[in-house]
Amino acid sequence: MAGSMMVHLYKVQAGVGSIPLVDQLRLINAVPLEDRSREVSKQLIRLEFADEVDGAWLMDFGKIRFNSGPGKASVTSPIVGFDMEDDEGFGEETAALYNPALGYIAVQYNHIGVRHGTMAEYLSTFDLNVFNGYQFAICFDPDVEGKLAAKEFFRKLHFSMNFGKMSPEHRAAGLALRDVIALENTFNAGSIEVIVRMPRGGDGLSLVAVRDAINYMRGIRDDENKSIPKLQVFAGNDADASAEVLDLVSQRIVAEYGEPDLVLGQDKRYTRESRFNVLIRAMRGWQRFMER
Repeated sequence: MAGSMMVHLYKVQAGVGSIPLVDQLRLINAVPLEDRSREVSKQLIRLEFADEVDGAWLMDFGKIRFNSGPGKASVTSPIVGFDMEDDEGFGEETAALYNPALGYIAVQYNHIGVRHGTMAEYLSTFDLNVFNGYQFAICFDPDVEGKLAAKEFFRKLHFSMNFGKMSPEHRAAGLALRDVIALENTFNAGSIEVIVRMPRGGDGLSLVAVRDAINYMRGIRDDENKSIPKLQVFAGNDADASAEVLDLVSQRIVAEYGEPDLVLGQDKRYTRESRFNVLIRAMRGWQRFMER
């Protein structure tokens, strides 16, 4: 059965006082593999592999899982577990390609691997005695971004939130929608869908409130959009203009590749080389966007 691999693009942002990310990568890469693991959000993470090629960084991040995992089987034999030592677990790989000159990073999406936020936190907190703060900001279709920035009259905001996929940090940051988030406890709710419309014949929705809500929800979305499955605005340039629907979930920059671009090794894992090649292809396709 053929599989596929999603690649997402992020803009790398460094906090005040942070050393350049390339310098941090060189520092971590110089540390022996056995000393690179760090616990981030209750996950054991490490930079598994890194190589600087033509000014760009090819990386593989590893996550070691010690909880329940898969077994191996064939058509003629039952499913059996793997023979592991006490200090061994299941390894999940997530490839990334960083272009320091343009400030973007392409990241493989691995549902049970290292997510982009965890990756950024690992790089930021590798040495707790040194302050560094890196963030990977989701990149969106520039046409949609331009339209959103130009809209001055919002008629409707339609969104849904999956409370079960929101972290405590997400809730704490949700000042723009704290009353909506509070309904989780009021109703013992798992999710909520909200439609906010302007009054009939009245003024448009509050520009500040709508933009604050959009910025918040975009900030907490994960790679699968499970925390915020729906986020749409119906807006025009003024009160007389017809409303245009902007879907702010589906318009992120993403690429998808499958076999034969992805090569399945004898061990039933996509080879690192093929995953790296896919990242390189994706970033080449986004060159014009990154240079704008």
